[in-house]
Amino acid sequence: MKKALIALGISLLINLSMLGVNYWYYTGNGHLFSGVTRHGGEITIETGFGWILRHIYTMHIDGHDTHTLQFSILLFLAYLAMIFLVVYLLILVIGAFKRRA
Repeated sequence: MKKALIALGISLLINLSMLGVNYWYYTGNGHLFSGVTRHGGEITIETGFGWILRHIYTMHIDGHDTHTLQFSILLFLAYLAMIFLVVYLLILVIGAFKRRA
């Protein structure tokens, strides 16, 4: 149980840090620093650490591109769960190697 709480704390710290880094990078560059990018037609969707960024390209000569940044609690929890699993497995593997040494 203690290992799970440590893994949860570490994964929450990583997720919140990357949430902030992605927002900071978006304010300067209009894109997310880290995440998954999907392209399609006149739209690009970037997702990462709770953020969903939609970039819709205009198809008109006088039109303007639009950027929409949205926070998704479900995406945040999904990233948190993935990072938690990786950190928890690392803690277990490191603990196993320490016991062997």
